[in-house]
Amino acid sequence: MSQFGSPYQPYGASPDPYARPKAGTSPWLIVGIVGGVMGLGVLVCCGGCGVWMYFSFEVMETEIANQLRDHPDFRQHVGEIKEFKYNWTASNAEPDWDVEVYDVVGTLGSGTVTVRTRMESDGYSTVLWAKIRLDSGQTVEIHLE
Repeated sequence: MSQFGSPYQPYGASPDPYARPKAGTSPWLIVGIVGGVMGLGVLVCCGGCGVWMYFSFEVMETEIANQLRDHPDFRQHVGEIKEFKYNWTASNAEPDWDVEVYDVVGTLGSGTVTVRTRMESDGYSTVLWAKIRLDSGQTVEIHLE
C-alpha cells in the first residue's frame, strides 16, 4: 500500500457523504446579531425615555402637591396628603393643555384635583386655580392667584 492510499483510490479516501459541511458564516447569524443589537438599542432608548417620564411626572406631582397642601380650603377638605398621583386619562380628556387632573388621598377625604397651571421661566409650574371633587360629591374651588 502506498502513502496515497489504496491502488483503487489513488487520490486518497473519498469524503464522507454524510458528514456535516464546514460551518461558515450564515446570513441568519448576521441577521440575528444585527437584530439583537438594534433590539437592545430600542430597549435602552425607550426604557430610558420611560424612566425619564416617570421621574418627571413624579417631580411635577410633588411640585403641585406642595403648592396646594398648605391652602386652608385644601386642608379643611382633604387634610394631610397621603397620596397625590397624576391621572393620565382625565388629564388627556381635558381640552386645555394647561389643565391637569390628579388623584388625591388625604386624612380627611379623597377625590380628584383639577388644576390650571402656568409654566414659569425657571421651568416650574405655578398653580393658578384648583377644583377639588371629593368622593362624597362635594366640589371645592381654590384660587391661588
